[in-house]
Amino acid sequence: MPVVNPLRFFRLFLMEIAMPDNQDISRQSLDFAHALQFEHLPNSVVEAMKQSVFDLLCSAIGGSNTSKADCIRRIFKHHPAHGNVPAFGLREFLSLRDAGFVNGACGHILETDDSDRTGLSHPGVMVITPALLAATACHKSGKDLISACVAGYEVMLRVGTSLGLPHYAVWHTTGTTGVLGGVISAGKVMELSREKLTHAFGNAGTLSCGLWEFNKTHAMSKILHVGVGVSNALLCVELAQEGFTGAEKILEGTQGLFAGFNRSDADWSVFNDYGKLWRSAGVSFKPYPCCRHTHGGIDCGLALHEKGIAHRLEHIREIRIETYNAAYQIVSSRHCQSAAEAKFSLPYTVCVALLTGCVTEDSFSEEAIRLPQLQHLLACTKISVADDIQAVHPYHEQCRVTVRFDNKSEETVYVKDPLGEPENPMTWEGLRNKGFDEVKSIVPKTVFNQIYDTCRELDGLDDCAPFYALLQKQTVR
Repeated sequence: MPVVNPLRFFRLFLMEIAMPDNQDISRQSLDFAHALQFEHLPNSVVEAMKQSVFDLLCSAIGGSNTSKADCIRRIFKHHPAHGNVPAFGLREFLSLRDAGFVNGACGHILETDDSDRTGLSHPGVMVITPALLAATACHKSGKDLISACVAGYEVMLRVGTSLGLPHYAVWHTTGTTGVLGGVISAGKVMELSREKLTHAFGNAGTLSCGLWEFNKTHAMSKILHVGVGVSNALLCVELAQEGFTGAEKILEGTQGLFAGFNRSDADWSVFNDYGKLWRSAGVSFKPYPCCRHTHGGIDCGLALHEKGIAHRLEHIREIRIETYNAAYQIVSSRHCQSAAEAKFSLPYTVCVALLTGCVTEDSFSEEAIRLPQLQHLLACTKISVADDIQAVHPYHEQCRVTVRFDNKSEETVYVKDPLGEPENPMTWEGLRNKGFDEVKSIVPKTVFNQIYDTCRELDGLDDCAPFYALLQKQTVR
């Protein structure tokens, strides 16, 4: 006779209380997503999604030209799968879901893809990647791609916002919620019926995963979360096409996603404003190739560089960094011996910005990390959580950096909203410059201009297939 765990049943009882029948958020989300058409979208939402597509494509093309991408692609070179879809960096043809794995991983390698501060995730790589592959396979238009991606963003970001910071403390929200956004975008492009979209969504939720434990050793699992998430999204859509069923209340069910993540106190109100508040138009773009939690500190460091602090290095006695708790938990380490560690170090990124006046991919090279002046600055850093900064997170990702000198004087810089936030946005020109820097080693300027122009006029594109072929061609070496 099986052993009964009374705590388990007590928790399920509490979930029953917390989630009355009228909280049918899976149905609300799917009704909105399935019905959404391009004509329903405000111009500002369309423009924002064009920017997200361009930003993600540059990140993915740049990421394809890395050793991490090579590591992933070797799997498919050594064990080729049958299919007819080309992936970034491969001459071999793969299945749709395997191509999703490769392209999804490539899109997240550089840490330059978009992010959302309240959804606590990187939506573009999870939503746009499967949608573009599906749009290519089905010869869908740019308008079809845009509306599908907006639907995926809107659902994914609401789930992430509702799960909140307690979830983010353990779970990598991009991994846990991204498969839901991806199944929405790909499912719309592949014209799933309302019933089949429910099944695909239900199965996507049961495959939700991604833990932060990898960050303690800076393992590559973050990329795996994305690759698997995109692949699983496409798998769930293909299964639904064949009649494979999934849970109908995967979000709110007593044994559903929110119950599984122990979030009975989640904020359900975020699911009540579909079509009123467009969360897809409020994402953040990353001007620097490192964790978003470092960007407020980078802007502080750049401002200190402009003040001439780099010319007074020998007189610096302390660099005090004040941030919010999530940043402290994820990016507070001063121990940087590799690019992966440096990209997840607020002390490092502040110091390299202060010292050099820029933060690019070259800032994370072995040579940069070993600079004696940089190591001196790192040794001077102290990091803490400030109550005033924590109080407004995640709605603002603030940072304050104070440099103290041996004559007891000091310089302080405070950043309320890092560059790339909706309150401090990047322009198309800024995104263009960032994108070219990411791909310039592998994409000719004329082709880059073509990619840029196509994204700016994406709603006029009749067929995504030729565009994807152009993108993929650039990555094959």
